[in-house]
Amino acid sequence: MLNILVKEFKLLFWGDKTSVVKKILALIFTGLMLAIFVTIETYLFVMVIRKVKVYSGAAQIYLTLFLAIISCIMIVLNIVCAHKLFFNEKDIEQLTRYPISNEQIILSKLVFMIIIHFFTSMMFTYPLFLAYGTIMGRAPLYYFIVLFYPILSFLFEGGVALILVYPFKLLIDYLKKHLLVQFIVSLIVMFGACFLYSKILTLFMDLVVNNNINILFTLSSLDKLSKFVKSLIPINFLVQSFLATSGRIMQYLLISGGIFLVGITVSIFAFNYFRNMVVHHTSKELKETLKVTSIKKNLMKKELILLFKDSNNIFTFAGLLIVQPFLLYLVVSALNGVFSSGTFAYYLIALPYFMPVMDIVLIMLFTVIINSGANTYIGSEKSTMRIMKTIPVSVFTQLLIKVGVPFVCSSISLIISTLALLIGKVISFQTFIFGTLITIVLLLVFQLVSLKEELTIKMGKNKSTFLSSLYSYLLPIAFLGVSLVLSFFGLDIRIAYLISTGVIILLGVPFVINFKKKTINRFLDLEVVN
Repeated sequence: MLNILVKEFKLLFWGDKTSVVKKILALIFTGLMLAIFVTIETYLFVMVIRKVKVYSGAAQIYLTLFLAIISCIMIVLNIVCAHKLFFNEKDIEQLTRYPISNEQIILSKLVFMIIIHFFTSMMFTYPLFLAYGTIMGRAPLYYFIVLFYPILSFLFEGGVALILVYPFKLLIDYLKKHLLVQFIVSLIVMFGACFLYSKILTLFMDLVVNNNINILFTLSSLDKLSKFVKSLIPINFLVQSFLATSGRIMQYLLISGGIFLVGITVSIFAFNYFRNMVVHHTSKELKETLKVTSIKKNLMKKELILLFKDSNNIFTFAGLLIVQPFLLYLVVSALNGVFSSGTFAYYLIALPYFMPVMDIVLIMLFTVIINSGANTYIGSEKSTMRIMKTIPVSVFTQLLIKVGVPFVCSSISLIISTLALLIGKVISFQTFIFGTLITIVLLLVFQLVSLKEELTIKMGKNKSTFLSSLYSYLLPIAFLGVSLVLSFFGLDIRIAYLISTGVIILLGVPFVINFKKKTINRFLDLEVVN
């Protein structure tokens, strides 16, 4: 059993072929992000509890609410974990070579899933219990009892995850086979996330900018929240049992135990079915008819496929490109609202052009950062580099297509975004013209810099992104500083915009000059290395 658990650990955390250094860095980064999340979560919880502890039962209501949110997060994490453990084709192929029964395999996966759940849930929930106990003055025994919360919560959270993991697998398999549907679903998810973000942003504007934060802690709002928390079955039963406010542990065990048994049954049948499919799988040859078309047209089509059909680019470029107008509109309008009211408006009297310049900087940052998801011009080719060298199209033309396709896509999204801001009366016509012009210039320079970095990749080494990062982040900030300083000393803001644009063009001239002169040689050197 111990050997199988070690194998499950390698499968979940060490299963891919990336280097050890990258895996360690990924684990460190994940740990850092989790630490930041727990810190923010605990800080918000402590702030809320200190405000509502004067009301009877209010602290428990907010504790239940926070734990219910964490329960939803844990269900999602458990689904991902169970999918990796139960439905990994290579793992099943390896297990069929050894005399290990199905019962041992399933039991080991469940035990490992419980272990992962315990430590993850403990990391999220125990700080909340600790903060609650400290503020509310709970007895020492309380701090020991709540250590068992993650184990009991697994009955519900793990049970729901085990029920949903096979439908989740079927959905993933379907999306992998139907790229158009995958793209549409990704867009729906991203628009849903943007809609949720807009609601949170609206709430933030109402609470912070309009100074209405105290409305969250009135008796009427607490009464509404109390009714909502009572509907969070069975989590509210479990929390009440640990806080000793009611003896509903049996109700929780009956509900969660039933869900867990259903989940176990579904996962066992699904795992056995999937294992039989893997063992008796036979591949079928696919026959496709090819149409003869222009090579350049096919190259452009290939770039569009890489950008919009590759699952790696859906959330890093294609999806973000489509939601950029909506997302940019939300952020720019929200920040304009913040800077045009309250204390900010008073201090910005000396800088009347701060808001339009800041709007342009946001447009620049959004456009360039989203475009950076498509700047792996050479890396996306992988093993097809030699084909690029042998086809009867010049290297210069191929690279021009590689840079041109994402540039045109980003420019279209940029124009739609700035038009939306103009039509929505968020920015002026002057800001629309100069914002679009300056961003297009910066985008072109950024893509040429990124191409240079791609063409200087050495075998066995990662691509250096120092220059592109410098141009994508430092130039917009420098534009902000230069434009504000020039306008502060009385220079017409339009002239300040033109000077800033000229500086960006000058910084990009060396890359434009060297583009045709050194592109072919760099590409040939790259070909020799690879």
